Amino acid sequence: MSEISQEENQIFIFSLTIRLDPIQKKKIIEKTSLFIEEWKSNSSQVYGKVWIGEDHFVIVEVFQSIESPSGCSKDKLYHFMESLNLEMNLIGTELSKFHIKSNEIIRSLSLKELKNEIDSGSISLDDQLFPTWMSTKAEMNKSWGKPISFFASHLRLNEKKQVFDM
Repeated sequence: MSEISQEENQIFIFSLTIRLDPIQKKKIIEKTSLFIEEWKSNSSQVYGKVWIGEDHFVIVEVFQSIESPSGCSKDKLYHFMESLNLEMNLIGTELSKFHIKSNEIIRSLSLKELKNEIDSGSISLDDQLFPTWMSTKAEMNKSWGKPISFFASHLRLNEKKQVFDM
């Protein structure tokens, strides 16, 4: 099976509050791969793959060149991930959280918490941000793990002028 344009592939990112150990990662990959093998959209097979990013993110990539998931099939993926979280006693983070890697630790913060920690100096604009709002492989390739400063306008950090006057 070939992928026509990987850049157009749809991406679903599920973040976890814990760092996954090798056994958890293996189990998640196995179970999610089985889900993908049986995943259908309007009676057509959806093809994709799964991987773990930074030991905190379950990333599902859908090969757009074959069959895109419909709204109902996307819901099936979200329900599957919820059940997997419950089964494995994992804790997913809220969709509104920002995931920052600082001193090799990934933390999930609200926008207000993020801005406060930048203001206090607890987080640097050079620390990495792992956005979960991306929807394509191209967006992920462009933005995944970039310094917080890369997202300054998106996060409206430029409204906090004192942050940039350090």
